[in-house]
Amino acid sequence: MLGPPRRGYTLIRISVQACINFPTRSLKKSARKNLSVKVAELPPDSVSDPELPIPAIFEFRNGELSEDDQVSFDPPRFFQTDLESHSAWNLDFNVCDGHGNVIGCAKIGVGDLARRNAWRLLLQDPSAFNPLYTSDITSSHQYRKLTRRGETVRRPTLLLLAVEILGGVQEEDVQHRRSSSWQRTRPAAGMVRPRRLDDRTRVMVMTRGTRGDVQPFVALARGLILYHHCEVTICTELTWKSFIKEFRDGLPQGTLLFRPSGGDTMAQTRTAISKLITWEGQHYDFLQSLIFSAQERNFFPSEGCFYFWAAEERPDFIIFGFTVCHLAMLVGEALSIPIVGFICQPDHKIEERRDTSTHIDQLLEPTRKAMNSEGFNAALMSVMQQMSVGGPSLNCLRRTRGLITVPAGLTDSMVHFDELQKQGVPMIVPISPVAVGDYAHQLQQYILTDFVYLRTVKDVLDAELVGFVHQAKAIGRRILLITFSSMPVGERMILELALEACNSDQLLFPPKPPAPNGPKLAIAVIAMTGGQNHDKPSAECLERCQQLCKDGRLLMRSKGASFAALFPLLDAVIGQGGLGVTSEALRAGVPVITSGILLLDQRWWAARVKDLGCGSKPVKVDRLLKWDYNVGAPRVVGMLHKALRDVSDDGQQTWTQRAKQVSMMLHRAAGPDPDGILRNSQAVFQAGTQDAVTLEECYAEGRDCCSCLSRQARCCCRCIEQCLRCIFFMNVPTMLYVCVLFVAQFVCCLPCRRVCCQGRRSKCLAAKEEPEEEDSNVTDSCEETESEDSSSVP
Repeated sequence: MLGPPRRGYTLIRISVQACINFPTRSLKKSARKNLSVKVAELPPDSVSDPELPIPAIFEFRNGELSEDDQVSFDPPRFFQTDLESHSAWNLDFNVCDGHGNVIGCAKIGVGDLARRNAWRLLLQDPSAFNPLYTSDITSSHQYRKLTRRGETVRRPTLLLLAVEILGGVQEEDVQHRRSSSWQRTRPAAGMVRPRRLDDRTRVMVMTRGTRGDVQPFVALARGLILYHHCEVTICTELTWKSFIKEFRDGLPQGTLLFRPSGGDTMAQTRTAISKLITWEGQHYDFLQSLIFSAQERNFFPSEGCFYFWAAEERPDFIIFGFTVCHLAMLVGEALSIPIVGFICQPDHKIEERRDTSTHIDQLLEPTRKAMNSEGFNAALMSVMQQMSVGGPSLNCLRRTRGLITVPAGLTDSMVHFDELQKQGVPMIVPISPVAVGDYAHQLQQYILTDFVYLRTVKDVLDAELVGFVHQAKAIGRRILLITFSSMPVGERMILELALEACNSDQLLFPPKPPAPNGPKLAIAVIAMTGGQNHDKPSAECLERCQQLCKDGRLLMRSKGASFAALFPLLDAVIGQGGLGVTSEALRAGVPVITSGILLLDQRWWAARVKDLGCGSKPVKVDRLLKWDYNVGAPRVVGMLHKALRDVSDDGQQTWTQRAKQVSMMLHRAAGPDPDGILRNSQAVFQAGTQDAVTLEECYAEGRDCCSCLSRQARCCCRCIEQCLRCIFFMNVPTMLYVCVLFVAQFVCCLPCRRVCCQGRRSKCLAAKEEPEEEDSNVTDSCEETESEDSSSVP
């Protein structure tokens, strides 16, 4: 006899429970009534199927705001959607005030919601993407008033959801799905999350920025989990949640967690003003100094989230990146948690521009050196961090946490790094000493380990790339990769570079491997154009590129690829010069031509590649297509010829030969740890446990009046000294040199050219007149003979 059919589950029911820590003070009294939550279904961005169901919109009204800054719905409101057909969809939550204005927004995938039965979503400002807080105070009086009541400043606003699955999928599948996500007990407000039964070391990672600022920490987290029995929580932007989840494979359940910090750096870089500043930054070093000085100031709004999650997690130590150094110091000191630096950008100044091809560049070189120096950037950074525009200043953040403020006034040194060094906080740099070379003596305050790579079994190439590379290798072509990552270079510029590389007669090389009597072949190019659609190419350019694609010489890629699998197959790279591209190229033994926008650490890495002899000096991307009269072709052609040739003209090592040599040195230094995870995780774990340092009373020394006056006087003296040195030893000689060049060009060279040209013209005219005279003589003689012949005729 058959039993009753098993109950299945297919619908997912989402209930909006409440919204805690609501920013009541930012609303008018008339807007605090009848709050609402609007939920919109968003189909996947990569799917365009007309048969997909129409996205639905749900709205829950009559939310009541209580005195403890909590919005509740009585009874709780819910909506349902199909789990199987909508698992890849996203849900967009918008919390609105009584007038219908959106106050905060949050986004989560339907598939994610099905993994747990309770969620807390961080609400962000819909325009600036900064997290929302209650009790976002700015004065010490308000801070003392709140602390007397036992409240915490800057508590993040969270939207509470309850999830229930109904019908369709078997109950066992639901339990497996939720058990695979490792159900955790949610702590109450102000409580610490309970520890696991296996008593792993709890670590928290604080970072913000682009993918290059997050990926090294994911690799480090995997090493800490696999080799040092840790449980790691990465607190970063919501944009990188799916990226972090992809690398949970092979890890114990619940050991790699994610917490949102708020903010969206990628969305900020896509705005028109950000693209303009980024593009013009390659031409003006002052803009680069502004970007360098304001990059951490831009992340100050995430301080409340970092503090909230650290107070709830109570990690054994905190790992922080270069972009959140001040915030990590604040959280670590306020909560008495040891901190460890994991710095991927060790230099505190902007690398000097090496591509000075014009007289104007030479004239402004002393001024650029002054603006690129550590002292100028430190002074500019201190000004930026004390500004209250767009959010609280650094001293406001420290004051409202009950900490000593940073000393006021200008300084020509990075005071936070000086404080970290004075208190002995370990600073790990995931860079191989082989790649740094002679520059290592300027980084003595850091612990250099090795490059860290994020390697998994998914590091394989898709069929499109495999087919293109196999076809090019079978013929014997050399393969070039053009990639600029998230730098706004534009698709037009990338394709124009690809056309020059494919069609130049100077880029014809013997086949690889060498074949007897084999003809010279043009190179094959892989152009990564993903995210560069803001500058479209012309129709003629696209037509030429499509013809090259049909011939198998060009591949235009709008999606990314695994550099770990692709770079060993390449012969040269044109890249933006970041840590990821440069380290992959050095490890694979591929020469690099560094170009693009050339911001911040990109110049630094380009200088290291040039010093190692593995590539070119940094060149602006718009100068790559300018004509080089020494080569008789665009500049990129000459640089690619140096990168791809087998033998140099002067008998020295080619870029390829030197890159292969550096690659062997890196492999020998790495030993049995090719991806660098073991060595970096060992250094960080030891720094956070055995050599742990907890900050105490930062900036407490030298705060009396005499010390402040003495410090400012020394700073002024150094400033005057450097100004005089810049004027008399750099500016004056440079100005005289440039004046001599101008005089030589406009006074001497032009008259000489005119005299030479006049001489050449006179010679040419004389040469033209001589044949005419000879022709006239010939015609006269012919006429005489004709007359004689005519006279002899009877």
